[in-house]
Amino acid sequence: MRDARRRRPPLSLAMSSLLIAGFMMLALPGAPARAASSVLVDFGPESALAEVGKSVTRVVVVQDELGAPLPDQSVRIYFVSGPNDPGGTGSSPDATCTTDVTGSCVFTYTPSATGTDVLCAMVSGSPHVCNEPAADPELDDYMDVIDVVVVDGPLPTAEPTPTPDPTPTPSPDPTPTPSPDPTPTPSPDPTPSPTPTPTPTPD
Repeated sequence: MRDARRRRPPLSLAMSSLLIAGFMMLALPGAPARAASSVLVDFGPESALAEVGKSVTRVVVVQDELGAPLPDQSVRIYFVSGPNDPGGTGSSPDATCTTDVTGSCVFTYTPSATGTDVLCAMVSGSPHVCNEPAADPELDDYMDVIDVVVVDGPLPTAEPTPTPDPTPTPSPDPTPTPSPDPTPTPSPDPTPSPTPTPTPTPD
């Protein structure tokens, strides 16, 4: 009878095969990863007034370098500074949202104090790099910063631009209707006077 152990591969060879298979599985990602440089973020509107106690809504847009929307991107929102900062610490975001098929997601909060809230939206990196000004160009990197100026009381209403009075269109002078020349009344020919018959002279 043959020794069954001779038909089994050596233990070292079996372990090597398992290690190679494991490395191959790690080397095959489930979805293509994108470099941070190809993920561009816009957080807006950049600067606007908000009212204490009223909901503030801002939109995050994520695109690639060709302008195509990027869905399923996890966006982190941080309060960089401001009176309504909830006081988060470290890298834990103050809020998150995930982009939809249009490459956008919505962030909403309700301020309770007046002042300027500085917020940052990012898809990668550390919140410590959220130091660009709100006026920085849009869609130039993987983060964007905005200002929200919170005031007490109703927001000023913009006065509508008055509509100028329309310039009246001059009415054209009516074309005069020519009067027809009157038909001349014919003068009747005068009736000729009869020639008198001469009276004969007696002889």
